[in-house]
Amino acid sequence: MSEEPEAKTNENAVLQKPPKRYTLKKIVYLLLFTLVLLYGLLPVLFQTGFFTRAVLIPYKLDEGPQPVLSNGIKAEQIFFKNRSGDKLCAWYFKNPRARRVIVFDHGNAGNISHRLYFAEVFTRCGASVFLFDYRGYGSSDGTATIPGIVDDGLSAYDYVQGQLGYAPQDIIVAGESIGSAVALTVASNRPCDRILLQAPLRSLASVSKFHFPFLRIYPDFVFPQLDNVNTINKIHVPLLLIHGVRDTLIPFDNSTDLLSVANQPARLVPLPHCGHNDIGLSDTDVYAAALSDFIADKQ
Repeated sequence: MSEEPEAKTNENAVLQKPPKRYTLKKIVYLLLFTLVLLYGLLPVLFQTGFFTRAVLIPYKLDEGPQPVLSNGIKAEQIFFKNRSGDKLCAWYFKNPRARRVIVFDHGNAGNISHRLYFAEVFTRCGASVFLFDYRGYGSSDGTATIPGIVDDGLSAYDYVQGQLGYAPQDIIVAGESIGSAVALTVASNRPCDRILLQAPLRSLASVSKFHFPFLRIYPDFVFPQLDNVNTINKIHVPLLLIHGVRDTLIPFDNSTDLLSVANQPARLVPLPHCGHNDIGLSDTDVYAAALSDFIADKQ
């Protein structure tokens, strides 16, 4: 009787499957499959809201009195519609002594209230200024998207020309940071007198790869197409580039590369003590002099 349990135990041992063993070859295949899967999925994310939220950082703007600059010029608040029907908010600083207006396409973060310093300098240097917020920024309606901010730049230009009555030869299209791509796209599709770029990028792909080196395995075409290198050579009006030498977000060599492929006349003004978010706050005299000459047609 004591032998029966032993027989059952032996029988169970025969029926049990051996544990699964992962050989080195199988592990390598599994890793390769995972890498291929990730390589294919990441470009899909580049075209989704995930990537947009990583790049565009809109700040909403509380309602309040319109700002007044130190030279006494008060902002006129304007609402206009983009081509998608969203209502966009702008502050128009009309300099009574100025012929030209600067249409300013701002960077990826914040809103127009963070660009009042530029309105101060631009008006002191002899221009009127049209600051506007992209969709989803400030008091503008809608949701920020990368193609959307480019479309909003075109809508802002069309409003300044069509509703404010500025002739193309009196319009300076300006952009900072990612807004430089908006400005160059506008200038390649609309006539203007000249272009001002502050801390511009080569392309969205190049900046992404600079900050995240693992993205260098991807070709540029999988990224949203904001490519200043391929756009700037279509421009045939005077160009001024201003860039902080200490910029660690969009390094200074982005501007030197753009200058090398730009049509003449083009000028690059380095600001030795400025980074990315403090353009003109240091090297103030150099900055203001370059702007005054550019606006006054003395470049």
